[in-house]
Amino acid sequence: MAEGDDRSSKRRKKDEDVNSSVAFTPREYQIEILEAARRTNTIACLGTGTGKTFIAVMLIREMAHEVRKPYLEGGKRVFFLVPTVPLVTQQAKTISDHTDLRVQGFYGDMDVDSWDKEEWENKFIENEVLVMTAEIFRIIMDHVFIQFPASSF
Repeated sequence: MAEGDDRSSKRRKKDEDVNSSVAFTPREYQIEILEAARRTNTIACLGTGTGKTFIAVMLIREMAHEVRKPYLEGGKRVFFLVPTVPLVTQQAKTISDHTDLRVQGFYGDMDVDSWDKEEWENKFIENEVLVMTAEIFRIIMDHVFIQFPASSF
């Protein structure tokens, strides 16, 4: 087995481990936002309990084939931004539960503001979805640790 195949098989969840059995019935506005996000970068500003996470997970699942490609071979990465540290943990778990992608949360207590480009590049290689506060993302962008074409928001 090739090295990449071995790595892939170790990280992929079995179908029964990915929570896809929960029946979701999307609302019309969720479908409209999902369709818009398929075409272009989209910011969805919705209130609490309106299904933003559902829309995001559906879009991430649709983009999974682009995200699974190794980072050093041009693979995209998903940056999921949230306003608070508790939401980093919650949303990372939700995305992990509903996809077979490698997901990690990032927040200030991890001392990420002192990480250099090499440390961040290792995180981009190791993970396909990076959940973080907007401030952490700002630090990444300020230091040009990633280029926009390799990102999905």
